[in-house]
Amino acid sequence: MRRSAMRVTCIGLVATLTACGDSTGPAPAPTGSGTIHATTATNGTQLDDNGYLLSVDAASGQAIGINAAVDVGAVPAGRHRVQLLDVAPTCGVSSANPVTVSVVNAATAVAAFTVICGVPGTLTVTTTTQGLNPFPRTYKIAIDSVDRGTIGPNASIKVSDLALGLHSVRLTVPTGCTFDFFNPKTVSTKPVTLRPAEDANVSFSVICL
Repeated sequence: MRRSAMRVTCIGLVATLTACGDSTGPAPAPTGSGTIHATTATNGTQLDDNGYLLSVDAASGQAIGINAAVDVGAVPAGRHRVQLLDVAPTCGVSSANPVTVSVVNAATAVAAFTVICGVPGTLTVTTTTQGLNPFPRTYKIAIDSVDRGTIGPNASIKVSDLALGLHSVRLTVPTGCTFDFFNPKTVSTKPVTLRPAEDANVSFSVICL
Protein backbone atom coordinates (compact mmCIF):
# COMPACT_ATOMS: atom_id res chain seq x y z
CA MET A 1 0.00 0.00 0.00
CA ARG A 2 2.83 2.38 0.84
CA ARG A 3 4.56 1.58 -2.50
CA SER A 4 1.36 2.38 -4.45
CA ALA A 5 0.95 5.69 -2.63
CA MET A 6 4.54 6.63 -3.31
CA ARG A 7 4.16 5.73 -7.01
CA VAL A 8 1.01 7.87 -7.36
CA THR A 9 2.79 10.77 -5.63
CA CYS A 10 5.79 10.51 -7.99
CA ILE A 11 3.56 10.38 -11.07
CA GLY A 12 1.65 13.43 -9.86
CA LEU A 13 4.89 15.31 -9.23
CA VAL A 14 6.23 14.51 -12.72
CA ALA A 15 2.95 15.62 -14.31
CA THR A 16 3.02 18.88 -12.37
CA LEU A 17 6.63 19.63 -13.38
CA THR A 18 5.88 18.80 -17.02
CA ALA A 19 2.87 21.10 -17.03
CA CYS A 20 4.86 23.93 -15.48
CA GLY A 21 7.61 23.62 -18.07
CA ASP A 22 5.21 23.21 -20.99
CA SER A 23 4.03 26.81 -21.22
CA THR A 24 4.02 27.86 -24.87
CA GLY A 25 2.08 31.10 -24.68
CA PRO A 26 3.06 34.19 -26.69
CA ALA A 27 6.09 36.15 -25.55
CA PRO A 28 5.17 39.30 -23.66
CA ALA A 29 5.28 42.54 -25.65
CA PRO A 30 8.28 44.79 -24.91
CA THR A 31 7.54 47.50 -22.37
CA GLY A 32 8.99 50.88 -21.52
CA SER A 33 10.70 53.29 -23.85
CA GLY A 34 14.16 54.26 -25.05
CA THR A 35 16.00 56.59 -27.39
CA ILE A 36 16.99 56.49 -31.06
CA HIS A 37 20.34 58.16 -31.75
CA ALA A 38 20.54 59.07 -35.45
CA THR A 39 23.71 60.29 -37.17
CA THR A 40 24.54 61.60 -40.65
CA ALA A 41 27.92 61.70 -42.39
CA THR A 42 28.04 63.52 -45.75
CA ASN A 43 30.90 63.60 -48.26
CA GLY A 44 31.49 64.89 -51.79
CA THR A 45 30.69 68.12 -53.64
CA GLN A 46 27.48 70.09 -54.14
CA LEU A 47 26.47 69.35 -50.57
CA ASP A 48 22.88 69.73 -49.39
CA ASP A 49 23.34 72.74 -47.09
CA ASN A 50 19.69 72.68 -46.04
CA GLY A 51 20.21 69.37 -44.29
CA TYR A 52 17.78 66.46 -44.18
CA LEU A 53 14.68 65.26 -42.38
CA LEU A 54 14.66 62.29 -40.03
CA SER A 55 11.47 60.22 -39.88
CA VAL A 56 10.58 57.48 -37.40
CA ASP A 57 7.78 55.09 -38.37
CA ALA A 58 6.71 57.36 -41.26
CA ALA A 59 6.00 60.27 -38.92
CA SER A 60 6.69 63.81 -40.06
CA GLY A 61 10.43 64.32 -40.02
CA GLN A 62 12.58 66.47 -37.78
CA ALA A 63 15.57 68.42 -39.08
CA ILE A 64 19.06 66.93 -38.97
CA GLY A 65 22.26 68.47 -40.37
CA ILE A 66 24.48 66.98 -43.06
CA ASN A 67 27.08 65.93 -40.47
CA ALA A 68 25.13 65.82 -37.27
CA ALA A 69 23.39 63.74 -34.62
CA VAL A 70 19.84 63.84 -33.29
CA ASP A 71 18.28 62.01 -30.36
CA VAL A 72 14.64 60.97 -30.58
CA GLY A 73 13.40 60.27 -27.06
CA ALA A 74 10.44 58.47 -25.49
CA VAL A 75 10.30 55.89 -28.29
CA PRO A 76 8.23 52.84 -27.25
CA ALA A 77 10.24 49.66 -26.86
CA GLY A 78 10.17 47.46 -29.95
CA ARG A 79 11.20 47.61 -33.60
CA HIS A 80 11.05 50.93 -35.46
CA ARG A 81 11.68 52.14 -39.02
CA VAL A 82 14.04 55.11 -39.32
CA GLN A 83 14.41 56.95 -42.64
CA LEU A 84 16.38 59.91 -43.97
CA LEU A 85 14.25 62.19 -46.16
CA ASP A 86 14.53 65.44 -48.13
CA VAL A 87 17.87 64.49 -49.69
CA ALA A 88 18.84 66.84 -52.55
CA PRO A 89 18.89 65.46 -56.14
CA THR A 90 22.67 65.92 -56.20
CA CYS A 91 23.03 63.62 -53.18
CA GLY A 92 22.18 60.05 -52.34
CA VAL A 93 22.18 57.79 -49.28
CA SER A 94 24.86 55.13 -49.73
CA SER A 95 23.92 53.22 -46.60
CA ALA A 96 20.66 51.36 -46.01
CA ASN A 97 17.68 53.73 -45.97
CA PRO A 98 15.35 53.14 -44.24
CA VAL A 99 16.82 51.07 -41.42
CA THR A 100 15.05 49.10 -38.71
CA VAL A 101 16.28 49.46 -35.13
CA SER A 102 15.25 47.69 -31.95
CA VAL A 103 14.55 49.96 -28.99
CA VAL A 104 14.96 48.54 -25.48
CA ASN A 105 13.65 50.14 -22.30
CA ALA A 106 16.01 52.80 -20.92
CA ALA A 107 18.57 52.13 -23.69
CA THR A 108 19.71 53.82 -26.91
CA ALA A 109 19.47 52.37 -30.43
CA VAL A 110 21.66 53.81 -33.20
CA ALA A 111 20.66 54.61 -36.79
CA ALA A 112 23.63 55.78 -38.88
CA PHE A 113 23.30 57.21 -42.40
CA THR A 114 26.04 57.91 -44.94
CA VAL A 115 25.34 60.40 -47.75
CA ILE A 116 27.41 61.18 -50.83
CA CYS A 117 26.96 64.28 -53.01
CA GLY A 118 28.15 65.35 -56.45
CA VAL A 119 27.56 64.55 -60.13
CA PRO A 120 26.70 60.85 -60.45
CA GLY A 121 28.52 58.59 -62.87
CA THR A 122 26.99 56.07 -65.24
CA LEU A 123 25.84 52.55 -64.36
CA THR A 124 26.72 49.82 -66.85
CA VAL A 125 24.85 46.51 -66.71
CA THR A 126 26.47 43.58 -68.55
CA THR A 127 25.22 40.07 -69.31
CA THR A 128 27.18 37.02 -70.45
CA THR A 129 25.45 33.77 -71.35
CA GLN A 130 26.78 30.23 -71.71
CA GLY A 131 25.08 27.00 -72.63
CA LEU A 132 23.07 25.68 -75.55
CA ASN A 133 22.17 27.78 -78.57
CA PRO A 134 19.97 29.47 -79.54
CA PHE A 135 20.06 31.73 -76.49
CA PRO A 136 16.92 33.62 -75.46
CA ARG A 137 16.62 36.91 -77.28
CA THR A 138 16.33 39.12 -74.21
CA TYR A 139 16.25 39.24 -70.42
CA LYS A 140 14.21 41.62 -68.28
CA ILE A 141 16.02 44.25 -66.24
CA ALA A 142 14.76 46.40 -63.35
CA ILE A 143 16.53 48.99 -61.20
CA ASP A 144 15.11 49.78 -57.76
CA SER A 145 12.05 47.68 -58.72
CA VAL A 146 11.35 49.93 -61.72
CA ASP A 147 11.14 48.22 -65.12
CA ARG A 148 14.02 49.25 -67.39
CA GLY A 149 13.11 47.15 -70.41
CA THR A 150 15.24 44.34 -71.77
CA ILE A 151 18.88 43.45 -72.40
CA GLY A 152 20.41 40.88 -74.72
CA PRO A 153 22.04 37.63 -73.55
CA ASN A 154 25.54 38.97 -74.27
CA ALA A 155 25.21 42.72 -74.08
CA SER A 156 25.75 45.90 -72.08
CA ILE A 157 23.52 48.88 -71.43
CA LYS A 158 24.34 52.20 -69.79
CA VAL A 159 22.01 53.97 -67.34
CA SER A 160 22.78 57.62 -66.68
CA ASP A 161 19.65 58.97 -64.97
CA LEU A 162 20.19 57.48 -61.50
CA ALA A 163 20.82 59.48 -58.35
CA LEU A 164 23.87 58.96 -56.20
CA GLY A 165 23.68 56.28 -53.55
CA LEU A 166 22.64 52.67 -53.15
CA HIS A 167 20.61 50.93 -55.88
CA SER A 168 19.48 47.39 -56.64
CA VAL A 169 19.67 45.85 -60.11
CA ARG A 170 17.42 42.86 -60.89
CA LEU A 171 17.73 40.56 -63.89
CA THR A 172 14.99 38.08 -64.79
CA VAL A 173 15.69 35.24 -67.23
CA PRO A 174 13.22 32.79 -68.85
CA THR A 175 12.64 29.21 -67.78
CA GLY A 176 15.51 27.04 -68.95
CA CYS A 177 18.09 29.63 -67.91
CA THR A 178 19.59 30.20 -64.46
CA PHE A 179 22.36 32.02 -62.62
CA ASP A 180 23.63 28.99 -60.71
CA PHE A 181 23.57 25.44 -62.06
CA PHE A 182 23.47 23.96 -58.54
CA ASN A 183 20.86 26.38 -57.20
CA PRO A 184 18.52 27.10 -60.13
CA LYS A 185 16.75 30.45 -60.06
CA THR A 186 15.46 32.81 -62.72
CA VAL A 187 15.85 36.08 -60.81
CA SER A 188 19.05 37.66 -59.49
CA THR A 189 19.36 40.97 -57.63
CA LYS A 190 22.63 42.78 -56.98
CA PRO A 191 23.37 45.98 -55.02
CA VAL A 192 25.46 48.79 -56.48
CA THR A 193 26.49 52.21 -55.18
CA LEU A 194 26.78 55.21 -57.48
CA ARG A 195 29.49 57.64 -56.36
CA PRO A 196 30.33 61.12 -57.64
CA ALA A 197 32.08 61.14 -61.02
CA GLU A 198 32.64 57.37 -60.88
CA ASP A 199 31.15 54.81 -63.24
CA ALA A 200 29.70 51.67 -61.67
CA ASN A 201 29.35 48.21 -63.18
CA VAL A 202 27.10 45.23 -62.50
CA SER A 203 27.61 41.91 -64.31
CA PHE A 204 25.36 38.86 -64.56
CA SER A 205 26.49 35.41 -65.73
CA VAL A 206 23.66 33.27 -67.10
CA ILE A 207 23.54 29.57 -67.95
CA CYS A 208 20.93 28.33 -70.48
CA LEU A 209 20.37 24.61 -70.93
